Amino acid sequence: MDKIKKLWWSVLLVVAVVVFFSSGILVGSEEWEKGFRDLEWKQSISETTEMKLRVKIDKLVLLYDRKGDQLTVYGIEVEAIAYSFYKGRFYEAVVFFKPQDSWKPLKGKIEATYGEGWRQPNSNKLLEVWAWVRKKSLVGFMYNKVNRRLELRITSKELNDLWRSERKWKKSDTY
Repeated sequence: MDKIKKLWWSVLLVVAVVVFFSSGILVGSEEWEKGFRDLEWKQSISETTEMKLRVKIDKLVLLYDRKGDQLTVYGIEVEAIAYSFYKGRFYEAVVFFKPQDSWKPLKGKIEATYGEGWRQPNSNKLLEVWAWVRKKSLVGFMYNKVNRRLELRITSKELNDLWRSERKWKKSDTY
């Protein structure tokens, strides 16, 4: 009887773990899989509101900020959020945080949502760079240990791949 109980509890535990992980509760909120806040990946600039052109990177990439934007992410106050459009389609949000004493709280919050990230090869004594690759999005952050600046990028994987292919970047090129 004890063996049957143990087997039953083992099966139940395995099923619970599989359901838990596949539901996205622990390792994969879909929050940034669709875009950032109310902007969906590939949404046309003409369908957005309150955008103000900030920087023209080249004729295909334009950087905007948004009037009245909520300047917090994960409950952490930020200085600015920039929205990138490639060929007129939303493809990236870049969040610029106020100076932070540590990058670890943000990394912990991202990992609670997306699972463990990986430290990028260009990290060093002065710079921490981490990334998470999802089905439809890329999430990464960079922390400069000298000026304590933290930058978070949430990018459409599809449009980023297109942008890189059109510029003939190799996958090994840094972001």
